[in-house]
Order: sequence, then C-alpha cells, then structure tokens
Amino acid sequence: MPEYTLPCMLERDTVSLGKKIGTVLFPGAFIALYGGLGSGKTTLTRAIAEGMGIQGMMPSPTYNLVTEYGGKDLALYHFDAYRLENVSELLDIGFLDYCYKNGVVIMEWADKVLDALPKERLDIHITGCGNQYRTMVFIPHGTAYTEVLKETVI
Repeated sequence: MPEYTLPCMLERDTVSLGKKIGTVLFPGAFIALYGGLGSGKTTLTRAIAEGMGIQGMMPSPTYNLVTEYGGKDLALYHFDAYRLENVSELLDIGFLDYCYKNGVVIMEWADKVLDALPKERLDIHITGCGNQYRTMVFIPHGTAYTEVLKETVI
C-alpha cells in the first residue's frame, strides 16, 4: 500500500491541508490519526471540520470519548481513544453505530484500538510537536482514500 509523506510542515500548513481534506470527505469516511501528545492531531481535526463547514469552538476531546458536530452537509464524530484500555470499551459506547452513520469519523490515538478500525480508512501519522516542524505520513486503505489524497496531498 502506498505512503505519501509531507515533511517539514508548520501549524499553518497543517491547518491549510486539513481544510482541503475537509472539502472532499464523503459520508462514511474514516480518518485514523496517530502521533504523540502535542503533535497536531486536534489541530488537524479542527481544520478538517472547518473545511466541512463546521463552525465554532472544538475543544480537545481528551476527556470525551466521542463528540458530535453538525456540519452543513455531513456530521463529524470526533473520537479520542487516549483513555481507553481496550477495544471492548470503544465498542461498548456504540462505536460501530457511528461508523455506519452518514457522517465522518476522525479518531485520535487510533493505535490504541487498531482491531476496531474499519478496513477502508485514511491513516495519518504525525511526528513532531509544539513549535517543531511536523511530518505527516498518509496511508490510504481503499481507493476512495487514494482519491482524497489525489485531490489534496499528491
């Protein structure tokens, strides 16, 4: 499976890219985010939401397992798996129901629940934190996600 790498990104680049991604997402899209604390996962999610037409404050989801946002065309379901101990906890809150809704799911700390992730998805690995440059590696799982990258990254 191909990987696409964008090295040396500043926060403003992350925001610009996220907005672009948000404009091309589709019902049922799933984005899995990977990266350490302060790597920009929530910043990227906020920018994607803005690209989807979602307005207003979007706090870091660390204390909520899922937060729902209504967009002009699609809803966004923002998951944070940081505090989960296992996949069962995720499934107990109705995770699969969210995956079958006509919205977009973005999951931070996806590495904690790999077994629950859908086969078709877009993985985004972010390295770097704080004011450092960031590198993003995009791994599309499925042709729809390759198309998303063709329209935004490649």
